Amino acid sequence: MKCRIVNLYASDESMPGILEVEDEILPRFSRMPHFLGAFVLKAEVGRPQLVLLSLWDDGLEGSEALSREFRDEILRRTGMTPGRQAFDVLRAVVRDSEGGIRTELSWFTDEQPGG
Repeated sequence: MKCRIVNLYASDESMPGILEVEDEILPRFSRMPHFLGAFVLKAEVGRPQLVLLSLWDDGLEGSEALSREFRDEILRRTGMTPGRQAFDVLRAVVRDSEGGIRTELSWFTDEQPGG
């Protein structure tokens, strides 16, 4: 599994414009092969920061054009340039409100740490 993170520091005034772009682009990501899901996060402490984390079953390179369009549109509407990083996801755990594991996924092999 692959993960792409786009992040930027945003003023409260620019947040609506950023979220509008996200509302337009995220459905297009959803129609792409290999797209698994996304999280949009906003930091509440310190300098306002917005993070879009998208999850992919490989095929990350196929999303590059749309990702570039997303970043260009953020720049056009807000004047801010988002940062971008890609990661391999090694483990994902989701628990329910009572602590029970709902989903646990691991991509470690015997040769990798924690295997």
